[in-house]
Amino acid sequence: MAKSVFLVWSNPVDEASEKEYNAWYNDIHVPEVVEHVPGVTGAHRYRVVDLAGDAPVHRYLCVWETDTNDAASVAAGLNSAIQSGKVHMTSAIDTTANPPSVQWFEAVED
Repeated sequence: MAKSVFLVWSNPVDEASEKEYNAWYNDIHVPEVVEHVPGVTGAHRYRVVDLAGDAPVHRYLCVWETDTNDAASVAAGLNSAIQSGKVHMTSAIDTTANPPSVQWFEAVED
């Protein structure tokens, strides 16, 4: 079981970019983050199911698993990997109208 997770809600820039966005996320982003960010062990991606008819702000969720409860070190490692060019971003992800939203959670252990 993961010691902690971080959740990232995001969108493609537009419908025309959706295929590129998903290809980048699955084939480039997830493998690069797992390889280059210490503590990250895997990820699972989801697309929203809109049962209520309300348009959600973000349509995609990625649940990143880690082997540590030190969220600050994982966040620093992610930022470092992006800044050093080991983790590549894409212009297909919306960073302006509805930028990604990130939340960190640690496991509850009794």
